[in-house]
Amino acid sequence: GTVYLSSGATMTPHYTTDSENLVISFQTKLEDANDSFSFDFSNFKLSYSSAGTSYLYRDSTEIISSDSHPIDNLNFSNIKIISNHGRISIWIDGNLFMSGVDSLDLPPSPHDFSWESLGTGVYIDNISIVGQDKEKRLSSSSTTLILPLNEGEDDSAHDISGNGVVGDILQAEWVDGELYLDANAWIDLPTDLGYTNEVSAFAWFKAVGSPPGGYHIIFGGQELEISIPQSTGEIRTGVYTNSRYVSNHGSGLVDGNWHHLGFTFDGSCKKSYIDGQFV
Repeated sequence: GTVYLSSGATMTPHYTTDSENLVISFQTKLEDANDSFSFDFSNFKLSYSSAGTSYLYRDSTEIISSDSHPIDNLNFSNIKIISNHGRISIWIDGNLFMSGVDSLDLPPSPHDFSWESLGTGVYIDNISIVGQDKEKRLSSSSTTLILPLNEGEDDSAHDISGNGVVGDILQAEWVDGELYLDANAWIDLPTDLGYTNEVSAFAWFKAVGSPPGGYHIIFGGQELEISIPQSTGEIRTGVYTNSRYVSNHGSGLVDGNWHHLGFTFDGSCKKSYIDGQFV
């Protein structure tokens, strides 16, 4: 059921896992427009102020703030925090708040996750903390595909969204636990992943070398495209519903570092992101 935290009250559940790949999700509602709350997970803290700004702290130091995704004090908002090999992305009501921040420093199990009411009161509901181990699956009504790509030696990419999608890894190799795809390698996925006219697609990417044809391809085809031109280091995103939406944005994606990139599409407007920033 729903938990109500009055002013200054805290809630600290314990969670046991050896995996640093976590999906933490919960719903929250503030009692009135002047309330605020914080959520502590390991060395990170997510805080929402009464001014309508969300903050993320790492080791007590502010690393990002945004007023683009205010939390509605009249209705429950959905918060989702994804840790993939220590790198963090945070979503508020399905909108990307930030991504690409590292690193999550999990102490030995069990772990404490703490919610605190900093105003009159806050409601917390539907808490889910899931370790993204290969044997576990994450259920979600809106997510159609999550590929952690942490199998390490398998020739299949296993979906943890709960939809049971399996991608065939073809001519790729595992290097130090990470999947390396050269110009002749790819992951074969079903054509229909379950979305119709709204979709969000994101991936972690690191460029190694220059690909034949001049493009690093993450998703190929006009129906769903994320690619990076080697010559410019931009992100090229595209989607096709009743018509084609495609555009290039940003730069700096072929510097040999990991980047979190992708796009959202609501049926009429496509927005591209690099490391949590709209471009």
